[in-house]
Amino acid sequence: MKMLTAVADESIGMMPAAEKEKIKAERLEGREYFLADLTGCGEEDVVNLLKAFSLFKKRQRSGMRLVLAGGPGLVDGVAGRLKTYKYRQDVDWTGAVPAGAAYAVLFPVEGNSLGKALLNVWKAGVPVIAAAGGIMEEMAQGAVLTAVSGDPAALAAQLMRIYKEEDLRQRLIGKGFERLKVYSRENFLQVLRVITEIGPG
Repeated sequence: MKMLTAVADESIGMMPAAEKEKIKAERLEGREYFLADLTGCGEEDVVNLLKAFSLFKKRQRSGMRLVLAGGPGLVDGVAGRLKTYKYRQDVDWTGAVPAGAAYAVLFPVEGNSLGKALLNVWKAGVPVIAAAGGIMEEMAQGAVLTAVSGDPAALAAQLMRIYKEEDLRQRLIGKGFERLKVYSRENFLQVLRVITEIGPG
């Protein structure tokens, strides 16, 4: 049996529609937003994310916003980049907007959460675009969209897909809930019991 790396936080659930709208109205001028989790990102990764968002905005001409969360060590470097960024008015750097109200959550690189962040987003009923080739893609088994890290065009293409294809977005949400069953607390404890009984290699 494969080792389960994480379980979702018990306190997380789907946010009521009225609460989502209130958050967007108070923080983002009533607009939808992508939330990017910058855990594990370097400055170059953030630059590639901004390039992807630029491609998305140029092609879709939508009012979608981008909220950047995490990555405290990146503050100075990214703040400098944003000063000359064409779509800087559509980027929120406070990171205080909840994932549960997001249109989609982005994980541009593999972080160090062992998948817990992914499970929490699924539990909140939000679709995910994750870095290809890592633990999140392996855990998801098709329940996320993926893009190769460092490829702005690939990420932009996935942003456009999830923006234009509402059916796809809803399918991803449903698949996320299904995958949560695999990573339930009960299954996690069962694996721990098996490992304890077998003992170290």
